[in-house]
Amino acid sequence: MFHSRKENAYGEREMILGGRVGRQISGAIDGSRLFAELKTTESDLARHAVERAEAATQSEAIAEIGKLLSSTLDSEEVYQPFVDEVRKLIDCDVLAINLVEADRKMIRVIHQVGRQRDDRLVGSSLVLAGSITEAAATAGRPVIVQGYSEAEMAERFPLTLPSYRMGAKSWMCTPMINRGQTIGGLVFIPNVKSAFSQSDADLAQRVGDQIAGAIANSQLLADLKQAEANLEVSYQRYQMILETAHGAFVAIDDRGQVITWNTRAEKTFGWKSGDAVRRRLSDLIIPHRFADQYMAGLRRFLDTGKGNVVNQRLELVAMHRDGHKFPVEITISPLKLGESYMFNAFVRDITEQKRLEQEVLQYTETLERANQELQQFDRLKDEFISTVSHELRTPLTSIKDSAEILLNYEDEDQELQMDFLRIINSESDRLTRLTTCWTCHGWSPDRCAGTGKNWSWPTLCSSPSMAPRPSPFKRAWRSPWTWGMTCPISGTTETDWSRW
Repeated sequence: MFHSRKENAYGEREMILGGRVGRQISGAIDGSRLFAELKTTESDLARHAVERAEAATQSEAIAEIGKLLSSTLDSEEVYQPFVDEVRKLIDCDVLAINLVEADRKMIRVIHQVGRQRDDRLVGSSLVLAGSITEAAATAGRPVIVQGYSEAEMAERFPLTLPSYRMGAKSWMCTPMINRGQTIGGLVFIPNVKSAFSQSDADLAQRVGDQIAGAIANSQLLADLKQAEANLEVSYQRYQMILETAHGAFVAIDDRGQVITWNTRAEKTFGWKSGDAVRRRLSDLIIPHRFADQYMAGLRRFLDTGKGNVVNQRLELVAMHRDGHKFPVEITISPLKLGESYMFNAFVRDITEQKRLEQEVLQYTETLERANQELQQFDRLKDEFISTVSHELRTPLTSIKDSAEILLNYEDEDQELQMDFLRIINSESDRLTRLTTCWTCHGWSPDRCAGTGKNWSWPTLCSSPSMAPRPSPFKRAWRSPWTWGMTCPISGTTETDWSRW
């Protein structure tokens, strides 16, 4: 726009010139605008190129992290390579990996690069409450702590206050979440204030998710290895118990096939474990005539859950590999495993026990017979004592009476006195013979019993009969005895004295 103090200052010529100048200026302005737009476009292109390069770098780093974490199930092997790659993405002086303990009350530093200002070291355990890790776990996303005053730190993050007082001013923690549960946190600590941005938080979340899965898998692997170790210990203990058992142990499945056969079973039945396992029990130790009954009982138990032989101590007949049969004591216990059964059997060879039982039975019968013989001996002994007493008294009475007559009737006829003296002499001889017999041959029960016959005194016990003579005394006297002496016990007239 042109202004002049003169009237009619602009004519056609000025108007043409003005138009030309205006057009030139307009072109210059448009060119300048285009140039500015070009510069802006170039700047945007450069910025986008940088962003693309950064994104590519980040993608490469994240891909490398993924490769690291998938290369092994042992997360401890990749902690250091992992934090090295993460620090390429997010600049920090300290990067710590914290795990939440099973009690959900404590956290433990499992790996760390750099040294925290409060000297927290790998293996340190900290209270979860009041920590930045707790804040991130509660939020379920990364938490950036920077620009806070000491009072704010004391109120919100009391566990971080010592580090704050030592100079730390920025923190970032991203939760490590696996299957909806926070298992720990990644803690980033720089040496400058306000060091982290939202893009850093986004990156931290991505790598946090990666390491969370790796740690969870590593824990599963550790649990699996521990379970395998425990199982191996249990198996070894189980095998040791079976191998040291005094009886044979046999386990079969629900098809009747052997799955366990201990050393004692090898010795008892003659089959090696390698020969017995995976074979049907009915083909090994069950006599052929009982095989069908055994299989029928097994099927009945599988159908009904009940059986006549389970959980009982039974005496059965088993078969050795060489074919001979022998008695065994067996206890069968069923064990349900899911939808199938396993049957555990403890078997003991009772051949020796049966032999001893038979010997005990024979000894018992022998003792019973001996007891009966002792009772018979007692009875015979009583009879013997009674007889001896009688046999001794009889001649003694004759001797005493004859002696009294001689003493009382000294002037009696000499012939009569001689008769009494002969009686005394005869009865004395009889006593001598009896005493000699008892002394020489003795007394024992086998001489009294076992013949099945009544025993009798020998004919040596007899003395000749003596007829009484008329008394020459003034006072008539009659002998009250019959002088014919015989043994009072009837029986055979011959006696084997060697049996007494």
